[in-house]
Amino acid sequence: MSVSDACSKCGATALRHSRRRIKDGLLRSLFFSAMRCQACQTRQFRFSPWATTVTVAVVMLAAFIVGVIYAVAA
Repeated sequence: MSVSDACSKCGATALRHSRRRIKDGLLRSLFFSAMRCQACQTRQFRFSPWATTVTVAVVMLAAFIVGVIYAVAA
């Protein structure tokens, strides 16, 4: 396990996804997800590199498709 798989308060590795809250909107849009430690119930945020990778790949694919359509139409 990596360091990010442990609770920053107690060090336990029993983390689960926490419920979504309205105030989490900005952090979720920056690719963070809320996690809760099952040992001490501390809520914390973890960066999600896979969500970032997928989003960048989709944007690049869309840009490529728009470029091809533009080149064919010109």
